[in-house]
Amino acid sequence: MQLLTPLGLLGALLAIPIILLYMLRLRRREVVIPSTLLWQQVVRDREANTPWQRLRRNLLLVLQLAILAALVLALARPFQIVPTVGAGRIAVLLDASASMNAADSADGSRFDEARRIAHRIVDERAADDVITLLRVGDAPEVLIPYSADSAHLHAAIDAALPGFGGADWNAALTLAAAGGGGAKAIFNCSTCFINASIRPATLSAC
Repeated sequence: MQLLTPLGLLGALLAIPIILLYMLRLRRREVVIPSTLLWQQVVRDREANTPWQRLRRNLLLVLQLAILAALVLALARPFQIVPTVGAGRIAVLLDASASMNAADSADGSRFDEARRIAHRIVDERAADDVITLLRVGDAPEVLIPYSADSAHLHAAIDAALPGFGGADWNAALTLAAAGGGGAKAIFNCSTCFINASIRPATLSAC
């Protein structure tokens, strides 16, 4: 399993203050009384709020942490790459966000590497596979509809350029899944997959 937005996991740090709220004692004003006979419950409550006490089973704490975990997973946007054989219809998504202009190596920018990955997908596809190319920027754009013509596909990949905005992946994945009967396999040529080995795969949200 991989993540489209790994930084979303930082939201898990919010669990620290939630747990601390259950571990730190409440601050109360001290008052002198003649007897504790009628104050046993107060005494027990005070002992239960000793600083840094061991956590006890608390349904509310469990629910709060469960809700936080669900929110963190939603922000991280996990997905799974599932190998397939003979996909038939393949959608190649080129990340055209501003981050793809960065040059991480002497081989060129991240977008140059994404182009090389896209070229490999075209070259390694099965003989009966057809490919569509989508440029994913602020709004997804179909650069070439489903085609089996390798020359046209390579030309469309070479002509694609990165932008200076963001990348609307939700719209792009929806377009890839719905356009022309829907892709049976989706390749995400993004910074998330620059070092991934290229094999037919289906991108499915978790």
